[in-house]
Amino acid sequence: MQKFLACLVCFSLGAALAEAQSPNPRSGAVVATEPSVSNDATEPVVHPAGTVDLAAIVDLLGKRIDGRATRDSFVLLNQGVEPAVHVDGNAFVGESRAYFFPANGMIFHSVDYSGAGQRIGLVTLIGSAREVYLGGREYAFEIFRGPLPLRLKWGQSRADVLRRLGYPAASNEGISLSDRPKSAIHETRDADEFQQGSVIVRLIYTDSGRLEEIDLQQTIAPARQ
Repeated sequence: MQKFLACLVCFSLGAALAEAQSPNPRSGAVVATEPSVSNDATEPVVHPAGTVDLAAIVDLLGKRIDGRATRDSFVLLNQGVEPAVHVDGNAFVGESRAYFFPANGMIFHSVDYSGAGQRIGLVTLIGSAREVYLGGREYAFEIFRGPLPLRLKWGQSRADVLRRLGYPAASNEGISLSDRPKSAIHETRDADEFQQGSVIVRLIYTDSGRLEEIDLQQTIAPARQ
């Protein structure tokens, strides 16, 4: 099975987002092709080297947490066991959840404000190893190992990112973005957003202006199983 999964071929988000991108001569924004996000998700492939197929991760955006593909993917990504989940809110005011995958440097965020079921709305990629304390437990997060969108590299300076990609679709200077989930791992830091087809790529920097986190968020979440 592992050999079969490792041989699955799907478009890498890093390649898809970087393909055909060039600064817009009028706005400076990045022009890119539509990311590959299909309705039939395959299990995210964890390659022998420990890297994760990012295109398969993006394919889970908008999917229900209780769906078979999502459950199987979560177990595969978390080394064969269910991931730790942290819940905010309740059924009356709306509930959001964060699923931790420390070994693969990822956090999946889901939300349900309508009672229609939890759906994945955002995935955070971690770019610097760190320890997180939440709910009386300690989580040792590793760096996300895999191709990054827009051909980025962890630790790149913000100046270098903007010089290469051009003007972002949105930007902030030390103000938390309103649609970014709040948790112990999230702080108020500078961030830039680049629109890539149906996906927002949010780049988050350290105090010294180095890339250390990336959010992948779908702009419009379709009704998907």
